[in-house]
Amino acid sequence: MGIFKIFALMSLIFFAPTNVSDTTNVSDINNLPNNEIYMGTKKLENGDKVAIITTNKGKIEIFLETKKAPVTTNNFIGLAKDGYYDGVIFHRVIKDFMIQGGDPDGTGMGGKSIYGEKFEDEFVSDLKNNKYTISMANAGPNTNGSQFFINVKDNNFLDGKHSVFGEVVDGVKNVDAIVKVKTGAQDRPEKEVKMIKVEVKEYKDGKLVDFDFDKEKAIQEYQTYVKEKAQKEAQAKKEEMERKKDLQLKVGNTAVIEFTIKKEDGSEYISTTNQLPIVEKAEMLSGLNDGIKGMKIGEEKTLTLKPQEAFGEYKEEYKKEIPKADLKSFEDAGIKLEVGSKLPTQVGELEIVEDKGDAVVVDTNVPLAGQTITIDVKVVDIL
Repeated sequence: MGIFKIFALMSLIFFAPTNVSDTTNVSDINNLPNNEIYMGTKKLENGDKVAIITTNKGKIEIFLETKKAPVTTNNFIGLAKDGYYDGVIFHRVIKDFMIQGGDPDGTGMGGKSIYGEKFEDEFVSDLKNNKYTISMANAGPNTNGSQFFINVKDNNFLDGKHSVFGEVVDGVKNVDAIVKVKTGAQDRPEKEVKMIKVEVKEYKDGKLVDFDFDKEKAIQEYQTYVKEKAQKEAQAKKEEMERKKDLQLKVGNTAVIEFTIKKEDGSEYISTTNQLPIVEKAEMLSGLNDGIKGMKIGEEKTLTLKPQEAFGEYKEEYKKEIPKADLKSFEDAGIKLEVGSKLPTQVGELEIVEDKGDAVVVDTNVPLAGQTITIDVKVVDIL
């Protein structure tokens, strides 16, 4: 898992600095006049949480957005309290992009959350992947574990893909030092950059102090959140379906349909769920396009389609003679070049229908061409 290269996956990381101080460590709060501390322009309030990441390149101190992103911050706090991050390296560093760590395996493929293997994304509209923010690394939607990254530039194209949960408030020079280290294959630092210790402190009455973290309570709250979210989504879907119950499919709609196609002999060819844009005149499966017009959500129908309404007429001229030498890659893959063999291609499987010694004849007609088929169809939704 992890953040993949910008050109390979537009799914990575960045945040604009907000007057970030780099002169006074948050952990030195007791030396400040009146025991007051500001994080950039933000004054700490009782209950605020600050992560202190001590690395072999210096300290990085991060304000955690516990109120805005409780699920993600609870995960980070719980892991830190367990010592999960202690001794873990920053395994991926990309100049002018980000530094990534949090995988105890150090490969970018490991890690887990306090909630189990993975947990859901937590996107907040005003938490952006701006410079010096901390965000969750993932392998796609809802695959958050323990890995995180710190943006070293604004990476707002990652918003809505990676969950932001805090901001570096002290130690930005140390972040900048890490991102400048020499790297090798897979953007891995040639000399280890390690998190020696990760602590989380609570601001209380002018001091940063230790605090008790109830991990079991956090897990229960997450489970309740996921359950309630699913219930709300189900209710919203139910209400949406109720609003759509009298809609009839027409040109311009997209139908979500469950359908089963049966061959001329009655055997099943395919059964699936898919989206079908409804048009005036379809070039293929025109009988399906026309046959579901006027149907409502939940309605079912069986259609019998002649070849010209289905996959077209079968044409002898679509049989092509191909030298066996041109099909060597199939032989190398273990496919025999003999009658009945099927050659997998981007347009489907093409069957060998004749062997001519040094060549074979391949049928390039669309599967089911020339057949009268039946389709059992149900309208699931109208978009």
